Amino acid sequence: MKLSLKNDKKTAFGIFQDGLKFQLAELELSRGKIHIKNLDEIILNSPVFPEINSNLNNFPLSENDDLDINNFENFSSSDIQNEADASKEGYVELRKFLAKHDLSSGIISMNCEDEFVEYFHFTSEFGKKNLLSKLKKELLTKEEIKDKNYNLVYQKNKDKSGLAIVHRGNFELLRILTEFNPVLSPRKKFFYSYILTNEINLLGVVRNCYQVPEDQYLTIVYIGVEYKVGIVIRNNQFIKTFSIIAPPADPETYRNTIYSKIILEQDKSDIPITQNILFAGKFSSDADINFFREQLDSGNIIDRLTIFDLFIEQDFNDLSQETKKDSSQKDQSLDESIQNELNSLNLADYGLEENDYGDENSDKEDFYNDQHNDSENPNSSDINETKYSLEDITNFIMPISLAWHSLMPKRKFLDLNLLPTKIIENQKYFKISWHGFIILILIFHFAFSGTIKNLQLKQDILKYRKMNYRIENELSNNRILVDKLNNLKKELSLIESNMNKITNIVGNRNQWSYVLKIFSENFQQNPISWITNLSANNSEIQIEGYTTEKRNIVTFANLLPEGKISNITKATILDRNLWDFSLSYSYPDKKLTDKIFTNDMPVPDVAVSEQNFPVNRKELYQEILSIYLQGNYKESIRKFENYIKEYPDYPLTYNAHYNLGESYYLAGNYAKALAEFKYILSKGGSKVPDALLMSGNVFLKTNQKEKAIAAYRELISRFPKHNLSKVARYKLSQDNLQ
Repeated sequence: MKLSLKNDKKTAFGIFQDGLKFQLAELELSRGKIHIKNLDEIILNSPVFPEINSNLNNFPLSENDDLDINNFENFSSSDIQNEADASKEGYVELRKFLAKHDLSSGIISMNCEDEFVEYFHFTSEFGKKNLLSKLKKELLTKEEIKDKNYNLVYQKNKDKSGLAIVHRGNFELLRILTEFNPVLSPRKKFFYSYILTNEINLLGVVRNCYQVPEDQYLTIVYIGVEYKVGIVIRNNQFIKTFSIIAPPADPETYRNTIYSKIILEQDKSDIPITQNILFAGKFSSDADINFFREQLDSGNIIDRLTIFDLFIEQDFNDLSQETKKDSSQKDQSLDESIQNELNSLNLADYGLEENDYGDENSDKEDFYNDQHNDSENPNSSDINETKYSLEDITNFIMPISLAWHSLMPKRKFLDLNLLPTKIIENQKYFKISWHGFIILILIFHFAFSGTIKNLQLKQDILKYRKMNYRIENELSNNRILVDKLNNLKKELSLIESNMNKITNIVGNRNQWSYVLKIFSENFQQNPISWITNLSANNSEIQIEGYTTEKRNIVTFANLLPEGKISNITKATILDRNLWDFSLSYSYPDKKLTDKIFTNDMPVPDVAVSEQNFPVNRKELYQEILSIYLQGNYKESIRKFENYIKEYPDYPLTYNAHYNLGESYYLAGNYAKALAEFKYILSKGGSKVPDALLMSGNVFLKTNQKEKAIAAYRELISRFPKHNLSKVARYKLSQDNLQ
């Protein structure tokens, strides 16, 4: 690959995907300075690759059928085809966007999807022999290692601790560029430099552009389309990350929501994450920065995240006529290849007409003139320069830093490149010196000798194949009989299993009528979810199943008393992400079920009907939660209390108790806050770790150190692998708790 142009220029492209939004930055290194040549972005109307979405009502089951994953084979492919057709518009939109940029003229870096990435901080105990094998055993299952559908990289510190990153699945953005390469640049190959996670990309900017006092905390707040996160750093190392949920609202409400989330995270973890804050993404205007400077006036750094040693491309007229001519010829060749490729497509299948794609030459000319201010017109007002503001750089910080990383690899970056090794090796030159020819001669000699030996072995193989042919015919007939016998055994085993289930179920008719009715109604209301196994013993009920919506698992866990989530595992069926879950419950109260279900009374649709309530309880809960997130704790306390009184038996009331406790805590009413957290601990469930941590925080606020230590230790003891246990360990390490 030849990257050097005249004057030793090097070009790099950074491409950042955030949901349906794509941002592209083109940077050039010339004479030791990096110039921003171009910034561009697009928001697609539909995804490039279709996702499979199905409705549970289309699932081919009768009321008496067992829930069996094999029934998916009866699905019609029309639903999948409709989504694929809808995505073709996004495919064409993205192709037009990429066609405006000569990606073959430089090296390309990109980000990977955050949801497929897992971070792991390992201690010095891992820094011995066979480190990679130990990390694989810690982070990957045997099936994942066998399938090799992952990428694992790591970096060690001087004390033999370090950071490991594992990415599961394919790199979708890399896949897009690989497919577009023959179309956008038929005669040239795209060359790739880095695939980085969003956190590592942002950390690289801080490490190279900011000097933060030792042991002080710095928080990066990035607000994008789908990627909204806070990243806490100390001494150029990750401490923690937290997601930011900010529903669309007016700017003032939006700022208050984010501010409330930052303050809550600081109070929960007892870490001064507001010492220094840098904002990036769209949420970085002067008004946004001024708001947080007023709210957090104690911060050392409260500003937008930027890269300081960048230069804007200026005086575009200085380009020689020869260079412009070459560029025009490249554009013409590129347009012809794009048009030929589009001509081979049936645009009607994409839901587009030929005119919808437009004249590529016209689009490229308009884009060229917009970016360079009519540079060929001597009367243009801004003829000598094209500028981007600091706010533009902050908005495009992701693609800019990706390209910057490629042009300045020797800076203080973490060496954690997720680009597949196969691609890196294929991009290297193959050079042969004099000793290389000797090696080639030896290879030829051994290959020739091996060929002669191979011919002899083939003759022997033919002889033995004839002998085995007769034996295989006999074995083939026997295999058919064995397969039939195995199928009969499987059917018999399934029948026995179902009979055992029925035997266990009919032991208590009223209770199980209630249980089955609850499961039936709720799984119909939460598509697409299904049960694959239902079992019980003397003390509890267990179910196993799948769902395409992870949040449904929490809903299912609250269907029966003392619901617990035993296991959640991500799986993929027909290219669709699924979650395999296991739940357990206690038996419902016999007094309740015996009273409702008798021999003389019909079974109602559900034990507690939605018709008994004049309002939608889920929507009401979300409205109160929105008030809480905006920081109006006095109002949220009043509404949460009314909600608990009005709907004491509703599943979301459990969450309402916990959020009421946090509202009391943030409002300074520690006694009532502690009472709510004790209620959560008495009920059990998914909020127990949060309640233990917040109980410890309450004890600290009220100078009850021994009780605080006991609460943190109980959290670590009961939930050693929970993320909040890390926070509890950090709190116990502080001087005031020693």
